[in-house]
Amino acid sequence: ASVVSFSAEKALKKRVILLSGEEEQLRRRALSELFSTLGVQKDDFDVEYTAADVSSPVQWYASASTSPFLAERRVVVVRYLLRRDVEDLKGIGLGALPESSLLILIADEEAATTDDRARRLATLRGKWEKAVTEAGGHVEAFKVDSKAVRDVIKKEAAKADKTMSDKAADTLLEMTGGGVSRALDELEKRHVRSPPGTVH
Repeated sequence: ASVVSFSAEKALKKRVILLSGEEEQLRRRALSELFSTLGVQKDDFDVEYTAADVSSPVQWYASASTSPFLAERRVVVVRYLLRRDVEDLKGIGLGALPESSLLILIADEEAATTDDRARRLATLRGKWEKAVTEAGGHVEAFKVDSKAVRDVIKKEAAKADKTMSDKAADTLLEMTGGGVSRALDELEKRHVRSPPGTVH
């Protein structure tokens, strides 16, 4: 999936959403789209944040199951999911969350200092994706094919009313090491700083 194809409306039909994959910027944008579609602010009363290494799935479930006070849904956002073993989900029926619950799990990238660690993180990410799917949740795994990266950059530029040639997109990707997240960050910076109508 890419940010271009992510549908917050489709994801929000579920009570558990996992934002996964290798592109941090795309996960961040998806989270913003979910909040925007829900009509809630990130600091609203019925929105709670936690990290997977400081709370347990039992606590996530309990918090998400709490009746919302000022909104239609109680939103619990769990960051750094890959710091928690998927085995800790045993006995917790994520699929049985009440309709007023929304549990958003985010598989933030952990630093893969070795190839072995990178493989372990990829395996763990896959296990979480499988567990959420089996619980009837929505999994959005942001992986961008290297051939599609240029198109993603050009589409994002078009959204900002800018035209970007293939050469300009390739140059931006070279500058940012070929990663979509860093390229989109750079594109946003240039969009914010540029006068209206400026084309890069």
